[in-house]
Amino acid sequence: MSDRDDFQLLMNYDISDPPRWHYKPIQSDYFDWAFEQVAANDAIMLWRTNLAGRAYFHSKNMAAFNHRCVFGALCADWHKVADVLDKYDPLEEAVRAAHKQGAKIYAYMPMNEWMCYRQQGLDLTDPVWRYQPQHFVCSRDQSRYFMGMPCFGLPQVRARIIATICEAVDYGVDGLFLCTRSHSWRPHILGRTIYEMQEDEFGYERPVVDEYQRRHGVNIIWEDFDEDEWHRIKGEQYTEFLRMLRAALRPRNCPIILQTNTDRLRFMGQVYQEGSKCYRLYKDWERWVAEDLIDGLSVPWDRADPPTGEPHIVDISTFKETLPPDFKVYSSVALSYQDATLPASGRPFCGVEQARPKSLQAAADQARMAREAGAAGIHVGAYMQLFVDTNGAPLSSGLGPVPQPQYWQVLRG
Repeated sequence: MSDRDDFQLLMNYDISDPPRWHYKPIQSDYFDWAFEQVAANDAIMLWRTNLAGRAYFHSKNMAAFNHRCVFGALCADWHKVADVLDKYDPLEEAVRAAHKQGAKIYAYMPMNEWMCYRQQGLDLTDPVWRYQPQHFVCSRDQSRYFMGMPCFGLPQVRARIIATICEAVDYGVDGLFLCTRSHSWRPHILGRTIYEMQEDEFGYERPVVDEYQRRHGVNIIWEDFDEDEWHRIKGEQYTEFLRMLRAALRPRNCPIILQTNTDRLRFMGQVYQEGSKCYRLYKDWERWVAEDLIDGLSVPWDRADPPTGEPHIVDISTFKETLPPDFKVYSSVALSYQDATLPASGRPFCGVEQARPKSLQAAADQARMAREAGAAGIHVGAYMQLFVDTNGAPLSSGLGPVPQPQYWQVLRG
């Protein structure tokens, strides 16, 4: 196998969007068309299986996205997403098409975002845990829960998350892409501007409090405590979750790529930077690798792309410097950038409206930069440019018509 073949393209896919922009309703042949591209370019499709607390497959462990999740005129086009789930099990169709085309598919599963409510017209909350907030991380005064961020120290939380993951894996995917990013807003559901979140505001849930007291005889709710030890206890409970997940997936021969940033404590991902500071834990990635709990690490897109479209990759040096040289670390790139001068509708999840495509040279430079940094591959955020067909119409005022298959060649080098 050549060096080029060794460099892996991980293609992000989120079915939240294509049904809303594709020129005709999504049919079974759409899945074949998408995976034909993936197979032809020796890529891996990272197929998103849930958005916040709603599944994009016919799950028994997580409520599926449906028409009742949509309200308000601004989000009316989301009924097209629900239409797909009415007609198909999208994950089943994706696996079928991947196998038919000879492509690889990983389940892309963000498990840190069980709650999201957008006042413009989307209710993406989990109907079970919405009324059982004790399953989420808690503030020190025990009055607030971060609705959406699970307490990994609770056995019932680990059990439900692992059961949901196994359920998706059993569709026949080739691997798991476990994402730590989060669309969950805050300790409450309905907004994110009620008060300024504080650093380390959460992390006082019962399993953490009890374990600290067992080790040190200190009740961290009332007494002073060692913050480093507190972060490590939270991190150990997440590591135990990874051990249990690995044990469940090993008989299924399912590799795990974990996506997380290189900050040692920041855990909740990059979607809302202001939320990532309020719950932190010690990420012991050296242990994860030493115990063979994961097969790769992917550093998420950091939203630091220059607003003029210059090439940019996320920095993977921290992982490269602290892990064995043969361990797989993936960088992330985008094929578009945000132009704030373009009009926006105010609809949720519509960054495409202010997106412009990067030049082919910038895309090629990004792939080259990632190779030079020692990345095993790149996680590419470009599904709207590659897996939507507008039949010659502009996708948005900035992106123009799609698909734009010319990017495949420059990504491959």
